[in-house]
Amino acid sequence: MLEGRRVLIVLDHASSYTQVRHLLPTSGGCCVLITGRANLDELMQKYRALRLRVAPLSDDESRETLTSVLRDARAEESPEATSRLAALCGHTPLALRAAAARLLTKTHWRVLDLVRRLERSGDRLAELSIGDDSLRARLDRSMRELDPRVASAYRELSRLDDTDFDADQAAQVLGTDLLEAEDLIETLVDAQLLEAVGRGGAWGEMRYRWQELVRLHALHCLTTATPCGAALTD
Repeated sequence: MLEGRRVLIVLDHASSYTQVRHLLPTSGGCCVLITGRANLDELMQKYRALRLRVAPLSDDESRETLTSVLRDARAEESPEATSRLAALCGHTPLALRAAAARLLTKTHWRVLDLVRRLERSGDRLAELSIGDDSLRARLDRSMRELDPRVASAYRELSRLDDTDFDADQAAQVLGTDLLEAEDLIETLVDAQLLEAVGRGGAWGEMRYRWQELVRLHALHCLTTATPCGAALTD
């Protein structure tokens, strides 16, 4: 189908190389954009692929996202409330669009009304998840794709609510030795469920950090009887 053509192919939320390999063009001239949390190392070995990690939006970008969806003046009328809303959304596009969608259906709400609701909610991620392709649904799928041992570490590490932590702190929470804790953490970093944020301490240990909404998801999975994603089907 693609022979002799120049086509941009977008493959969204790929979980493995096996899932995408038959969709890759065999001749030059096409460009493939693959999104997802998986590293797809085999793809990197076989193709001239460029890996880009997408960081959370800046405060200005978050405000632009809210304004573009909201299409009224509320996001600009109270910049402090809008900045706080962006922070509560983790500067994540899916969560920001969900917040704006809630405001779209509640024309009598101010941005501050939604901010106060999110601050008081016992399940902020549920408030920011709308539809089958919500942030919670995507995190559920990502967790379901993890090895059971790594998924257990994902849940247990949500107990660490510090700004950042190292492998030694993780080993204490997980009840493992330091090397195993490092392996589990690095697998979660590869899945883009944790972030490596630099080195610190006397020995320059690598330190890691949760994105806030991802940690809330992991904590929800830890404290609920039904494993996250168990009720989902492909």
